[in-house]
Amino acid sequence: MRHELPSARLPQLRLWVDGAVEHPGLYLVDKGTCLEQVLYRAGRLSSLDLAKVDLKKPIRSSGTFLFPSKEFMVIYLFKDGVHERRLLPLGSDFAYLDSLQIPGLIVKSSRKKLRNGESFLII
Repeated sequence: MRHELPSARLPQLRLWVDGAVEHPGLYLVDKGTCLEQVLYRAGRLSSLDLAKVDLKKPIRSSGTFLFPSKEFMVIYLFKDGVHERRLLPLGSDFAYLDSLQIPGLIVKSSRKKLRNGESFLII
C-alpha cells in the first residue's frame, strides 16, 4: 500500500498587482510563486513591457508589484479615505504634477516629474 505525505502548505502572501494587467487588485499567492503565474491570474494587457519584467522571479514577501506598460503609467489619488487610480499616457503632457490641475493636491513642487505607481493626497 502506498501512502503519500501531505504536502507542506506554503505561507500565503498578499500581493497588490497593478499596471499593464486586465484585473488589478489584491491577490493571495504562495511564497515562491513566480510573477508569470501572477500575470496569468491578473490577465496581461498588450501594452505590457516584457523587457522590464523577469517573469521567472519568485515572490518572497507581501507587497506591491506594478507590471510596466509601454503606453501608460499609473498614479493614485487619495481623498477622504478613498483612492482613485488614474492611467496617464506615457510621453504626454501629464509628465508633471502641475499638468494634472487637481484642486487641493498637496505637493512640494508642482514641476515634480511623475513616477509610475506614485500616490498623492488631495485635501
